[in-house]
Amino acid sequence: MDTDADKREKTAVRGFYEVWGPLYTRLRDLGRDDHEDKSVLIEMLAPFDNDTVLDVGTGPGAYALRVADRAADCQVVGIDLSPAFIDIACRRASERQMDNIEFKLGDIEDLGFADGQFSKVLCAGVLSVVGNREAAVAEMARVLRPGGRLAVREPVRSNGPLARFFASRSQESTASRIGSAVGLMFGHFSPDFMTGPELTALFDGGLFSEVTFTEHARDLVITATK
Repeated sequence: MDTDADKREKTAVRGFYEVWGPLYTRLRDLGRDDHEDKSVLIEMLAPFDNDTVLDVGTGPGAYALRVADRAADCQVVGIDLSPAFIDIACRRASERQMDNIEFKLGDIEDLGFADGQFSKVLCAGVLSVVGNREAAVAEMARVLRPGGRLAVREPVRSNGPLARFFASRSQESTASRIGSAVGLMFGHFSPDFMTGPELTALFDGGLFSEVTFTEHARDLVITATK
């Protein structure tokens, strides 16, 4: 059950993307590196063969739409906390006349799907802004079928002066809140982002039979088999 702090945090994230979601989407559409990152993560899940694929924290649907377009025999579901993002993703799927994909509101900490419902799960840039990260990883493992594969891409917090400044501020400070908001849009200096060791520790709980970690640019790509 969500605590009051968890509810406030989710409300803040949802509210941020309700305002800035369209700009975020536009910037991602224009970013060459972001297109490359998508390809890397999707290749980690390939090949696709009659898979059921869940995109957790789908945002404007960039990953989910790519998978659905690449694998017409797959069923793809994208979930996100933000109604603004779900509206954008649904509109894009409709414009492309895709019938093997759906988008819905959802919470990574309580996915609401049956155990083992999906053969592939992907999650990009979400875990850092989740209150209970351990619960989020456990939920993704729960809805993944035995032998299924999870692919995660997460920004690694930089060790530069700006990142160290924001990390040294209290979570309640104005500086920390500014760093969190701007970091969601533009940089690896966000105090919410994890270090590499913090990220790898999330997958040490024995939920997966095999886990690999690959550095890609300034991100960490994690692949796990249940």
